[in-house]
Amino acid sequence: MQAEIAELNRVQDLLKFKAWYYTQAVAENTEARIKHIQPQDMPEEIRKAYENSHAELECPPAHVGN
Repeated sequence: MQAEIAELNRVQDLLKFKAWYYTQAVAENTEARIKHIQPQDMPEEIRKAYENSHAELECPPAHVGN
């Protein structure tokens, strides 16, 4: 269940990042600048969302039944 919650949080963070990304692109009328932005140049909240949504998944150990 914890893995499912973590995955839902990742999806939520991805949506937060994408909403910010496309809001910026629409405001600038182009993706030219925003598509090359580095995480350190993003607002802190967006950077954290980006990093969480793009982090490697930690796979729990496989359960071996008797």
